[in-house]
Amino acid sequence: MSHSMLHAVLALLVLVSTAAASGSFSGQVLVAAPGSVLADSNHSLEMYYDMPQHNVSLALARSASMLPLGSVVLSSSPEMYIGSDVTRSLVVVSAPSVDVAHLVRNQVESEPVYAYGSGLVFDVALTDVAKLQASVAQASLETVAVPMAPEPMMFGVNGTARLEEVLARVETMSAPDAAIAKLGAQISPAHMRQTLDYLTGKTSTLTTRQSGSEDAVKVSDWIEVQLEGLGLEIERDNKSWKGYSDDIYGTLPGLHNETYILIGAHYDSCGQNTSSTTDPAPGANSNGSGVAALLEMARVLALSDRTFNASIRFAFWTAGCQGYWGTRWRANLIAVRGWDMVAYMSADMVAYRPPGNPIEIGIKSRWSTPIANEVFLAVMALYEPEVRTCYSLETRGSQTPFFFLDLIAMGVTDTCGFIRDPAYRQADDVVDRPGFDLDGQLTVTTRGLLASAVTMIGGIV
Repeated sequence: MSHSMLHAVLALLVLVSTAAASGSFSGQVLVAAPGSVLADSNHSLEMYYDMPQHNVSLALARSASMLPLGSVVLSSSPEMYIGSDVTRSLVVVSAPSVDVAHLVRNQVESEPVYAYGSGLVFDVALTDVAKLQASVAQASLETVAVPMAPEPMMFGVNGTARLEEVLARVETMSAPDAAIAKLGAQISPAHMRQTLDYLTGKTSTLTTRQSGSEDAVKVSDWIEVQLEGLGLEIERDNKSWKGYSDDIYGTLPGLHNETYILIGAHYDSCGQNTSSTTDPAPGANSNGSGVAALLEMARVLALSDRTFNASIRFAFWTAGCQGYWGTRWRANLIAVRGWDMVAYMSADMVAYRPPGNPIEIGIKSRWSTPIANEVFLAVMALYEPEVRTCYSLETRGSQTPFFFLDLIAMGVTDTCGFIRDPAYRQADDVVDRPGFDLDGQLTVTTRGLLASAVTMIGGIV
């Protein structure tokens, strides 16, 4: 889907019914331009990639159930089908009352293909979408225009140029920036061990961090406390309506406060049964390692008393085991609102190294932005020249939703091949086991992420 299509949501019209006669339409009608995504701070109509159309319908129906009752979202965009039959589309309806559903049924002459609470999804021909739009336009409705938002920054153009300048500068450097290297040297395995001991239940009562569990809620609260203690600005995305724990954000403001780099890791864990809220899932590497890396970066940067050229924002996602659901609506929101994000970087399983093997850091290359990958590789060559870096065969990660929305994104992991950690999603994914390399693999990766993030935003001022 093109970036311009996403911006079309800024031209939404809200039509409020004034008709009161029996059988007439009541409630709100939101007419979305083709290809748009509706998103706000609480819920979104999510675009799901590489998923069957049935799952797309379920996701849309769940989102529709969170809209104001009596809402209809019309889209004549075949992109809603994610590459399926381009002669058809989906109409998403929040319809608790008979008149709303009746209007849609009469116009498209079909029943919903999916329902979730008050959310309904109709599978209709594009010609029927046009008829439905015409019917709404002819009804006795009062039109209220929504103010236009400022033109968002085009990340796919300006963002790429910005990082191309960064890459050119790094490639001309003969030695690391001394101030950035000094920050990297302060990364402490001991501090990361404390985080991991809490997350894996060694110094806590946690047994799992599955996103729907009570333990996951405890972890989200604990992460917020850690970030507050460092003086970061806190933002919390409520995901209880989805049945999940919350997403937590901590921001270290920079000189250019509205420009930021986003560094993320999912904090939930799971066993082979990803829906179980009781199966033991200590998740030291998956993905306690990513959480430990982010919290340690936040500690070092916040306590440095240095001013950075732009803001540094840390994101701790829920529902990584549910297809990185926690990142999806935030990626939509960034794209729709046009927030000035330099890049997104993910840390996902970054601590395992088979005994006897050298440290290697893999970039999830398939669903990531080439220029971001190139900057990371150049920074690693400058700051950690002895460490092997590569393009990993493992592609899954929280960078994927950002990449598909034309936002600059990349992710790192602990392998050049596919997942090699034998404890992945197992009850023995703990710190004290062969291959979990806190002092080497995790520490070096964290230093590399810190150096890359600070470099991408223009360094220290």
